[in-house]
Amino acid sequence: MSPIHISNTHVGGMCNGMSNHSKRLFVVKGADGKIVTDDSGEPMYFRTKPAAKLVRNEKEGRYVTYGPDHRKTLEATQRGGNS
Repeated sequence: MSPIHISNTHVGGMCNGMSNHSKRLFVVKGADGKIVTDDSGEPMYFRTKPAAKLVRNEKEGRYVTYGPDHRKTLEATQRGGNS
């Protein structure tokens, strides 16, 4: 069973049974630094870190990082830092 993720095109709407209040808190990136995509080519966002870790563990060199809606990313953006 694959973990539930939020598709970039469905943020703010229903996607995979998730409520429309789901946030893009975590992402999985590959060794090249690009966000891992699903079968349709959409970036995969996660509301929980354990769900992101399941996808990370599918392939060597992947890592979990904060998504665009995570508090730490938003704070860095407000301070003028890079996310």
